[in-house]
Parts: sequence; C-alpha cells; structure tokens
Amino acid sequence: MSNGDTCTAGEAVDPKAITGTTVAKATSGTQPSDEFVAKRRLERIRQYLVESLEQEDAWRGCVGPVVSDLLEMCLNLKVGIDKEMKQAGSLVGVLGNLEPALNTYLRIVRQFERLLKLDGRIRGIDVGQNLTAQPIDGLPKP
Repeated sequence: MSNGDTCTAGEAVDPKAITGTTVAKATSGTQPSDEFVAKRRLERIRQYLVESLEQEDAWRGCVGPVVSDLLEMCLNLKVGIDKEMKQAGSLVGVLGNLEPALNTYLRIVRQFERLLKLDGRIRGIDVGQNLTAQPIDGLPKP
C-alpha cells in the first residue's frame, strides 16, 4: 500500500499488512469518520480480492474477484449517496434524485444473495449453515 492507510486502483496489496493499519485509529474511543470507514472498507475489499485470487479452488478464485468488484461498486454508491444526503440535509429532499443510485445499490446486494445461494448449492449446504471450504473438484456432478 502506498501510505499504509489506503489502497489505490491496481496496487498490489499484502493482506498481512492491512490488518493493523487503521484499526487502532478506530479504537481510540471516537466515532470513526465516513472517510475512515470508506477507506477501511476498501482495504478489506482489496484484502478479500487478494485472498480470493490465491485460492486453490477454481470456483473461489473466480467468484471472489466478482464479489470484490460488487463490493467496491456498493462502496462507491454508498459514498455518493451519503454525500448527496449530507448536502441536502435529509433523505426526503433528495430521494427522487437518489432513486436510481439506491435501486442500483439494491440490485448489487441482490446479486450478492444470488452468489451466496449458488455457492451454497455448489458446496451442498443451506444458507445460514457454517461454511467449510471444500475443493469444487470433489463435488458430485449434476
């Protein structure tokens, strides 16, 4: 990471370097700022991406980056929505303008749900059960 606090697009991320970078700042007893939360979320998304790409399981290695992309899209939408709401002072004042962004955010969240259900079906588990990784090659053929 460039300065120890954030990631930039295309930058290699060492997951071990991320763990302690900004956590201490959030535990100082004060409410974390929106900027801090967004940076920390982006760090975690990038960490998940790196870990996904390192998976031996082909399914995990392919789906992890897609999930990372979706998470980053949600983060960017949330930052934009929050900014618009702060400028307007209330949700009611900007609801009409934000409706497309809110609908897009919800569509992305629904896609997460679909991927989670598909992942569970592939691994033969029900949603909500404890997840135990297993190689996709060992799963029964449909």
